[in-house]
Amino acid sequence: MFDWRELQRWRIREADLPVGSEVRFRQPTFWEQYRWQVVGVFGLVTAEAVLILLLTFNYVRSAPAELSLRDLPPLVPPAVAFCLYRVAQEALRNVVRHAGPTRVHVSLAGVDQGLQLVVQDDGVGFDPSLQDGCSAKEIARRLNISHRTVEFHKYQMTDSLGLRSTAQLVRWAIKRGFVSP
Repeated sequence: MFDWRELQRWRIREADLPVGSEVRFRQPTFWEQYRWQVVGVFGLVTAEAVLILLLTFNYVRSAPAELSLRDLPPLVPPAVAFCLYRVAQEALRNVVRHAGPTRVHVSLAGVDQGLQLVVQDDGVGFDPSLQDGCSAKEIARRLNISHRTVEFHKYQMTDSLGLRSTAQLVRWAIKRGFVSP
């Protein structure tokens, strides 16, 4: 049994100790002590960097974009950051392709115990009654989840609100100010 502090003091390497020796009072390395905080900060910084890059790309292609970040949690898992990136990427791509906006606003906010990503623009929009909307398969492919999961949650929302279609769900959300037309 060896004291790690004394090994350091006398500059004795652990490899020089007899096989099976137990070293006590070892100081954890920075990585061992703060691994999850580093991973969380890296994930958050990565998500913010991706959003900034997307906004810069969008600005160059069409309209000025604004970014607002509010009440973000200290740790964002890399998988969530990547998912946010893909959703923001698709939303901004659709804005550029179809809306012809003069301004775009992207906001990422901590809501309850999750994150909310909102992309708003002042483009031409669409008439929900004429659109089938984005298919569950396309949404699922972008989020890397099962299309049945998307359909299930869409069904739950429309059913619990007494609605019959996605278009009615969009109108309901607009009426109550959850999204802007």
